[in-house]
This record gives sequence, C-alpha cells and structure tokens, in this order.
Amino acid sequence: MATGTHESAADWAVMQATPVSGVELLRAHFVRHTFERHSHEGWCLGVTLAGNQTFRCRGATTTSHHGDLIVFRPDEAHDGHGEDASGFRYAMLYLPESLIDSWLKQSGAQSQHVLFHSALIHDPAGSGALMRSVRALTQDTESLRGESLLCESVLDVFARHAGHAPKTVHEQSSAKWLAAVREYLDTHYAENVTVDDLAHVAQVSRVHLTRAFSQVFGVPPHVQLNSRRLQAAKGLLARGVPMADVAARVGFSDQSHLVRRFKGSFGVTPGAWQRQMIR
Repeated sequence: MATGTHESAADWAVMQATPVSGVELLRAHFVRHTFERHSHEGWCLGVTLAGNQTFRCRGATTTSHHGDLIVFRPDEAHDGHGEDASGFRYAMLYLPESLIDSWLKQSGAQSQHVLFHSALIHDPAGSGALMRSVRALTQDTESLRGESLLCESVLDVFARHAGHAPKTVHEQSSAKWLAAVREYLDTHYAENVTVDDLAHVAQVSRVHLTRAFSQVFGVPPHVQLNSRRLQAAKGLLARGVPMADVAARVGFSDQSHLVRRFKGSFGVTPGAWQRQMIR
C-alpha cells in the first residue's frame, strides 16, 4: 500500500482514478469502518474478495461473500459493514451513469429503466471477469486492455442479470414535480435546504413529498442532498481546493462534517482521496 493509506493495522483503503474517464476504483479492507446510509450518482459494481460484508439495500439486509458481485444503481441508498471481527476485503468501481448508458446503447441494449432484482449477485464468472479488468486498469501499460475488459465485463453482467421496469403510473403522474425537486437539490445543494423549501417547490405536503421522492428515486431527499454535496466536494478536491474551503462551499457545517460524510460514503477521508487521486 502507498504511504498514508493505512488507518490501522486492520483497515486500509485506496481510491484511484482509472484510465477510463470518470471511473474510480476503491480497493479496501475494513474491520472497524461502517458505511453510513448513502448513495452515489453513478453505478457501483464491486466484488467481495475476502470475508463477509453485510449491507442493507431496498429494505432488505444481505451478506456478500467471497466472489459475490454487488451492484448499486445510481442514487440507490445502501450501507455496509463487516459481518464479524475478520472484516472484509473488496474492490468497487464507480461508473458514471452516462458511460453505462453509452455502452448499453452501443451494444444495442435498452438503457432506460434498467433493473437488477437484487443488489447481490452470485456469479463467479462475472466477478472473475470484472476483477480481470480491475487488474488491467491498475497497470500503467494496460489502459486499452483494461477499458476493453471493463466494458465487456459490465455489459455481460447487465445482459445476464438486468431487466427493465416500465414507469409506474405513480411515477408518470409525479414526474414533473419530482423532477423539479431533484433539480432544486442539484442547484441548491450548498444551502441549508429544508423540507418546507422542497414542499414549496413541489406544491405538495411535506409528508407526501418525502414518501413520493423515496418511492420513486429510492432515497429520501436528505440522502440525495448529501450525495450531491459529496459529488461537488470531489470536484473541488480534485482541483486542489483545501478541505475547509471545500466544506464551506458545498454546504457542510465545517471540515469535520465533510470528513464524516465523505468517509461514511466512500470509505476514505477527503484528505486521503485528494492525495490518492491527484498525482
């Protein structure tokens, strides 16, 4: 491991950019660390490499074992922790939604309303292919091979395990005001947004707002807001902006607040992410 990646003898995490534009890779081993409930803007595809990781997603608690695939849709809320004192080791790829859409369209597959029936997939062949792409992506001279293998392995997982869900009547009827609420969060993430603010935008009751938003997008508004703040924070950190300034500019109360939310979602502190991603 590179200097500065260890937090303890048991816990370590390395985040790095890949040769594929917008794709990040996390490799980690956690015993004590617990992921808080969070979501990501893009797709997350990971492989459990050792130990057992328990997480809650879509209202169900599931445990991932060695060789299992984990797939989280964009903005899908989840958490995670080790099942026992031995912890777990895994690799997780973070892929922009636009990249996945592009690959699916180029392959002739439908890119809208993609649905995995479970966030946990037991597929040794699929996880093996994904890890071959990871190994290639982390070798300086294998960028072309790594991107090709990644595209092939991702499309194979989608082809064999994903389905498509039509829009529900509820989603269709609520689309306009829900889109307005989501756009408001995207635009005003740096502010102290309240439920009343969102209810005013939507012109619906506060209770109906939270329930409908969670039902359609899979996360409550506050989790979506946290995701947007963290995405903005990563952009500023990548430009070398100091953490205290980043925290103030994206809406966190202070630097420690940024650190808690960042590590709770990505497994590394913003300082470690900045050192590892900016070479």
